[in-house]
Amino acid sequence: MTRRHLKKARNIAQNPRVTLVVPLPRRLFWFVPPATIQLRGRAEILDWTDAEGTDVFRRFWIGRRILAAYEQSRRRRETRVCFVRITLDSVVHTCALGYRAWELARRMESAAATVHLPGLSSAR
Repeated sequence: MTRRHLKKARNIAQNPRVTLVVPLPRRLFWFVPPATIQLRGRAEILDWTDAEGTDVFRRFWIGRRILAAYEQSRRRRETRVCFVRITLDSVVHTCALGYRAWELARRMESAAATVHLPGLSSAR
């Protein structure tokens, strides 16, 4: 959830293509750059009354707290509350995933990979 006037929602309105990079830090070799997973997709802004968005947030404790907080905001006449839905592409990029830290020093350029996940949307 967010509000339509905030930077995140304004950026999505201008360009719905989004990327999320998830770092996977190393426990022992914390000083080596982490392996990463890069997820790409398309974001869309949904109204705060969207049943699917509300249902997702009701499934977990902090989500219910967020819904309650935004409900209080709506009672104070806040009308800009919205959900952001991200539909992932089926192509996922990784870097250094599955490599040991000492292997990366010799073969850093070969540490990139592309994975195609069945069941997700294709790149648009």
